[in-house]
Amino acid sequence: MKRTARSGSNQRVICSCLLLLGIFLSGTLKPTPSDAFLDAIKDPTDGNIDLSQWLASKQGFLPIVLPITEPAVGAGAAVAAMFLHQSLEELESDKTPTGKARPPSISVVGGMGTENGTWGAFAGHLGIWAEDKLRYLGGIGGASVNLKYYGIADDLGNDAKKYTIAGAGLVQELTARLGASDFFAGARYTFFRVNSRFNNEEEIQGIPEVSKREFESNNGGLGVILGYDSRDNIFTPNRGINAKVRTTFYGTAFGGDFQYQKVEGFCIGYLDVHPRLVLGLRVDGKFSFDDVPFYALPFIDMRGVPAMKYQGKDVILAETEARWNFLGRWSAVGFAGVGRAASNFEHVESSKVVFTQGLGFRYRIARLFGMDAGIDVAHGPGQWAVYIQVGSAWARSL
Repeated sequence: MKRTARSGSNQRVICSCLLLLGIFLSGTLKPTPSDAFLDAIKDPTDGNIDLSQWLASKQGFLPIVLPITEPAVGAGAAVAAMFLHQSLEELESDKTPTGKARPPSISVVGGMGTENGTWGAFAGHLGIWAEDKLRYLGGIGGASVNLKYYGIADDLGNDAKKYTIAGAGLVQELTARLGASDFFAGARYTFFRVNSRFNNEEEIQGIPEVSKREFESNNGGLGVILGYDSRDNIFTPNRGINAKVRTTFYGTAFGGDFQYQKVEGFCIGYLDVHPRLVLGLRVDGKFSFDDVPFYALPFIDMRGVPAMKYQGKDVILAETEARWNFLGRWSAVGFAGVGRAASNFEHVESSKVVFTQGLGFRYRIARLFGMDAGIDVAHGPGQWAVYIQVGSAWARSL
C-alpha cells in the first residue's frame, strides 16, 4: 500500500532492478556447471563480474530477494517470483517510437517482512504494449505496517505514538505516449481499505478518531497523469529529464469515505558535465486539500529520513547528487537534500527545515545496460541510515 511504506520508485526501474537481482539468484540456484555460470556473469572485455550477458538472454520465472533498510520499519527482506514475458535480447531489436530499446513486460508476486513485525504480500503486472505506445500498471496487495506518529507539520513532537496500519488495496494505471515524443498522458485509479490502530488510549492532536483507538476507512481516487522521460538510461542515467505530474480526486464517487484532492509532481534531471562526473537534481512537491486522513498525508521522502516522520498537507523538497567514476567500474557518490512539511502552503516558509546528506559507492554491475549497484550511508535529523541501491536512488513513481 503506497501510503504505509516508502516504495519507492518509477515502475520500469523498480522492475528492472528486481530483474537484475533475480537473474543473479536464479543463476546461482540453477544446476548449471560452475564454469559456464562464471562465464555468464563475467564481462569478456575486462574479466570483471558483470550481469550483461546473462541479462541479455534470460527469460522465464526468476526468484528475487531484496533487502529492506527503511528506518521506519527496520531491517528486513522482500522475496518474490517474477515472470519475464520477453528476453531483453529480443527487446533490444524492438525499438520504441523514440529509438530506444523497449522495456520488458513483467509479472511479479511475493511478500515482505521486517524486524518490527511489518509484513505484506503483493502481485502486479507491468505491461508495455504497442511498441511502447501504451503502458499499463496493475497491482493488488495487503500489508500490516508498524509505524510511529510524530504529529502533523507544525505540531511535530518528540513523543511519537506507535500505531499499526493494516489493509489491502489495488492500483490500475494506463498511460499513452503522445505521438513520437517522450511525453505520456493517462489515468490512474487507486483504492485501499485501511484499519488503523494506536497502542494508547489518549487523544492525539490532529486525529479525533483515535479516541476509539481503532477505526476503519476506505480511500478511492481517480487521477490524471502527465509525464516526460528523456533519460538516456532508465537504470543509472547520465543525462536527460524524468518528470511527472498527477492530480487525484478522492471521494465517495470512487469508493472512498473521505473527500480530498492531491496534486503531486517531481522533476529529476541528470547532466554529464565530464566523462567521469554526473550531476543530478531532484525537485519534488506534494500538495493535498480538504479532508485528508492522517495516513494519506504527504511526507518528506529522502535518504536519511524515516518514512512518514515529517508529514503535512503540503511537502516540498530538493536533493542534489554527484557521481564520480574514479576507477574502472567504481564510482563515489555524494548527496544532500532539504525538505519542509507544512499544515498548509502559507506555512511552508515557517515550517521546520529538514537537512540530509551522505556518501556512497557504486559498481557497474551491468555494463551493456548502464546499471550501477551499491550502498549509501545517509545522515538525517538525529540519525544515520544505510540504503542498498540498485540503479538510481531516485528510481520512483507517483
